[in-house]
Amino acid sequence: MRSVLAGVAALLAASLLSVLPARAALVTTLAGSGAVGTADGAGAAASFLFPVAVATGPNGDVYVADAAAQRIRVVSSRGVVRTLAGGGDAISRDGWVTEGVRDGPASEARFATPIGIAVARDGTVEVADAAAGDVRRIAADGTVTTLARGLLAPHQLAFDRSGALYVADAKRGVVRVGADGATGDAGLGVRAPLGIAIFDDGHAAPTFFVSDEHGITVASGGRSVHVYAPRFMRPDAASVEGDADIGSAYALAALDARTVVYADPRADAIRMLRVVADAGEAGPGTGGAAPERVLAATWLIAGSAGPAESDGGGFADGTQARFDAPSGIALAPDGTLIVADAGNRRIRRIAGVERRFPLDDAGDVPLPPPRTGPRAYRIAYVGDSLVWWNTPWETSIPGVLERTLAPAVHAEAGMDVQVYPVRLFGARLAGLASYVETLADSRLVDAVVLQLGDDAIASDQFATSEWPVATASALGALRRHVAHDGVALSGGGAPLAIGVSPVEGTWRRLLESALRPALPDDEERWNAVFREAGIPSYDLWAAYRAEIDAPRHHAILTGDDRHPTVYGRALIAHTIAAALLRERPWRGRHVGN
Repeated sequence: MRSVLAGVAALLAASLLSVLPARAALVTTLAGSGAVGTADGAGAAASFLFPVAVATGPNGDVYVADAAAQRIRVVSSRGVVRTLAGGGDAISRDGWVTEGVRDGPASEARFATPIGIAVARDGTVEVADAAAGDVRRIAADGTVTTLARGLLAPHQLAFDRSGALYVADAKRGVVRVGADGATGDAGLGVRAPLGIAIFDDGHAAPTFFVSDEHGITVASGGRSVHVYAPRFMRPDAASVEGDADIGSAYALAALDARTVVYADPRADAIRMLRVVADAGEAGPGTGGAAPERVLAATWLIAGSAGPAESDGGGFADGTQARFDAPSGIALAPDGTLIVADAGNRRIRRIAGVERRFPLDDAGDVPLPPPRTGPRAYRIAYVGDSLVWWNTPWETSIPGVLERTLAPAVHAEAGMDVQVYPVRLFGARLAGLASYVETLADSRLVDAVVLQLGDDAIASDQFATSEWPVATASALGALRRHVAHDGVALSGGGAPLAIGVSPVEGTWRRLLESALRPALPDDEERWNAVFREAGIPSYDLWAAYRAEIDAPRHHAILTGDDRHPTVYGRALIAHTIAAALLRERPWRGRHVGN
């Protein structure tokens, strides 16, 4: 493989992210009828009052803190529910069993609003007994003892690899509980934590994920990153891909050192967050204190797709599942997620979660994975944030492009088609070209679609009349290089919001009093560049103009920036697809070639 050469230097602080599609997760109900009650039994024969927290044991059993029932329940992998400890028969009109604090045998023990739960490797269960301010311990036979007292507002619990227990206490912070019950500050600096999860595989320092009202803190090795919802942003907090709202995180389950899934009871959703930058990596101008902008993204796994403040509560299984106040989440040994769907009074299971996050860190040079199994025609879609900006795969530019090309590629080459978008933030043309050369030399792709914007040209060069000639020369050399590797190259320019009609990106234009379109010659210059370089190209300006001039105009760009709407993404994808269908670079390529 050809070295990246000067490309790494040219990329400067550019972040390299390869984007992978996400599948629709499948939600089923493991146990619970949804009716008010405390009945044990199999599947829908069982009932809950307010199952607010879940944890999985070493054998795959699910332990449930039923806060309103003052009980700890156990659900087998087949959905059979039994009561492990706790009790109280009187259910009030508002579905609540009277609290009590009593240690002893399972049937005699009493709890006072058990709200958090964790299971040790030996099967011992720890419970955050919120109204009592205690951590209670349950032995395998159901005997209950009190491990720690003096907590003020305990919520979620988590163990690290060594067996140390951590409590998210909304008034004391994150508290570490010793084997003797002694408590102390864990030093994570989260003032009012609600949820906690720990990833600790023994190969590096544990990673703590801690939720609070404002967002999620990721801490490891004494460094931390705060990823906050936009409404709570502060100078030391990191923003998220597309400035998306991460929702209201409560309970958490760690997938790896960068990725956490969480229950969002405010929006009735289950979400994922991946932090691509290492915790503590400082951005420019921060003095090393905290990242100026962490590369992170949030992703909806299941539930309401509406805004975080919307009321999307309901019940439905399947790939279009609905939840009602999901408040607990745990990772099962088989990789599925278990959710305490408190409002629906059910324990739900989520299977088919795409563990490869849509923004997957691929190291210094992001490349598609090695070819395995039947050949597929692979297209790398390379550019800046326009190629991917906080969008579901099915409505993303690469997702629509892949589906649009699939029939022709299959009919003419007998191959599936796979599109691998790669974003290179802040990259200049030299860095982009070096990366594409490396990509072609790797023989991992069959074609490259290069998306270029004005930011690929240094501002001092862009202001001169010589840049089109120099750019065409560089692109011509790139075309010849990748052609030698048998890789097809096509490309196009990307219109800026300021370069199209004032009906696009209107909000930002109004704020800046800049309604008149600027850069009127961008289309001519970029199309000429690709023409002179001998590279087949697509004309997004013409596609935009046709849509803008239509009597029933659909918005192409969002009101606030250059990134396209759902309709705009489809328009871009179909424009690129039309150019590729004219050239048909897959002709002559067949499975086995």
